[in-house]
Amino acid sequence: MRGKIKSLWANRVIRGGSALYIGGILVNVFNYFYRVAMGRMMSPADFGEVIALISLIMILTVPSTPLHSAGVRFTSEFKAKGQLSKIKSLIVRLTGFVTLIVSVFAVLAIILAEPLQQFLSISSLPVFYVFVISIALLTISSVNRGVLPGLERFKKTAAMITVEGAVKFFAAVLLVSAGFQIVGALSAVVISVAILIAMSFYYLKDILKVKGDGHFSVDSKVLAYMFFAFLSFLFLNIILNSDVILVKRYFSADDAGLYSAISTVGRIVFIAGTALGGIMFPIVRRKKDTGENYFKPFAITVALILAITILASAFLFLFPEFTMQLLFGGKYLEGASILGYYGVAMGLIAVIFISSSFFLAVDKFSYLYGLFAASMLQLVLIKFWHASFLDVIRALFISISLYLLWALILTLTQYKREIENIRVNKIAT
Repeated sequence: MRGKIKSLWANRVIRGGSALYIGGILVNVFNYFYRVAMGRMMSPADFGEVIALISLIMILTVPSTPLHSAGVRFTSEFKAKGQLSKIKSLIVRLTGFVTLIVSVFAVLAIILAEPLQQFLSISSLPVFYVFVISIALLTISSVNRGVLPGLERFKKTAAMITVEGAVKFFAAVLLVSAGFQIVGALSAVVISVAILIAMSFYYLKDILKVKGDGHFSVDSKVLAYMFFAFLSFLFLNIILNSDVILVKRYFSADDAGLYSAISTVGRIVFIAGTALGGIMFPIVRRKKDTGENYFKPFAITVALILAITILASAFLFLFPEFTMQLLFGGKYLEGASILGYYGVAMGLIAVIFISSSFFLAVDKFSYLYGLFAASMLQLVLIKFWHASFLDVIRALFISISLYLLWALILTLTQYKREIENIRVNKIAT
C-alpha cells in the first residue's frame, strides 16, 4: 500500500493536480473571507451592493471565459504535439486582441458613465469607474489563466491564484477600514488581478522566449469552440448569480444584504466542489487526445463533489445559527433557517459546472440546450415567484433539476458510444 501511495505521489500530474486543488481551495477561502469581512464591516445595504456588483462582474466577464477555455484546450493540444511556438503565438495574439477590444469598451463606458451608473443602480460614479476597470483587467487576465493549466503547470497556477485571493482579501480589509467602503471593496479586486497578470507573464517567460515559426490562427474551429464556451459560461453564470441580482431588484436593500449573507455562507459548498474543475479539464482533454478512458476522472470528480455537498449541507442543516453567528455575527441570523437548502443548491450547481467543463473538454456541445433552458427557466421563475427567499431557492432547485436530468442522459449516451467504439477497435486490431 505504501509503495502504491509513493508511486502515485511520484506522478507529476498527481502532485501538480493536488497543488492546484489546494490552491483552488485557498483562493476560494480568501474569496469567502473577503465576503464575510465585507459583510461584517459594511452596512447591509452597502454589502448587498458589493455582492450584487461582484455577481454582475461575473456575468459581464462571461465573454472572456471562452478565452480561458480556449487557452486550456488548445495549449493542451499544442503541448502534446510539442508545438511550443504555437503556444507563444496564442498568448501574444489573443492577449493583444483582448486588450485592444477591452480598452475600446472601457473608454466608451467611461464616456457614458452617468447614464450607465443610473441604469445599473450603482451608488456613485467612483464605484462605477472601479467597476469598469475590474471588468477590463479580469478580461485581459483570462488568456494566461487558461494557458498555465493547459501546460499542466499546476503549482505555478496554484501560487498565482492564491496570491490573487490573499491580496484581494487584505487590500479590501485595509481600504474599507480606511473608510473607502464600496470603492475600497472593488478596488481590492483591481489590485489583486493586476498582480495576477504580472505573475502570469513571469511564469510564462520561457514560452515567450521560444523561437520558431509556429502560428496560432483564430480559424473556424477556434471560433466555434469559443462561441460554445461563451454560451456555456453565460448560462452557467446566470444560474449561479441571477438569484442575487434579482433579489436586489425585487427586495428591499436590507433584505438583499440578508440574502447576500445567505448566499455567501451557502457558497462554501460550491467553492469546495468547483476547485476540482481546474484539475479535471486538462486531464480529460489529454486523455481524449491520447485515446484513453476520459470518463473516469469525470466520474471521480462528480463523486467527490456529491460527497462534499452531503457533508457540508448536513452541517448547515444541523448548525445554521452557529454558522451564521460565527461568520457574520448577529446581523443576519434571520436567514439561518434556509442555509441548508441553499447549500444543497450550491452543491448541485457545482456539479453543473463540472459537467459543463467535461463536455467542453471533449467537444460535445449538445449539453448547451439543457443549460439554456435551465438558465431561462430560473430567470422566469424568480421574476414571477419571489414572495419570499424560499420561493427563490425553490426556483433554483427546479432549474437545476432540469439541467441535471439532461446532463445525465447525455453522459450515459456518450459513455455507451465510447464503450462501443473501444469494442469495435479491439475487434479491428
